[in-house]
Amino acid sequence: MRVRLSIQALDDIRAIAEFISDHNPERAASFADELFDACEEIGERPRAYPGRPQWGRGIRARFHGHYVIIFETDTGVVSILRVVHGARDLDTLMSGEPDAQ
Repeated sequence: MRVRLSIQALDDIRAIAEFISDHNPERAASFADELFDACEEIGERPRAYPGRPQWGRGIRARFHGHYVIIFETDTGVVSILRVVHGARDLDTLMSGEPDAQ
């Protein structure tokens, strides 16, 4: 399936890389590449990852290290919605509450 990253997901990956670059600029770039690769891999087998119906119809999640790639599939397209640290309150984040950002 084709994979499309939302603007929010792209911003998430940029923010993750910026955070890591404060301590290790080389690792920041390679980890961002790993996240992009993981997003592309989802397109190969999107249904291999667990559904998260509590976050919405068709929402699934894949872990990469400590990070969670949250996505949905729709008519041949995988939409990457968010890429966030797994320690965050994901239920609140996915509820759309303003303070969850």
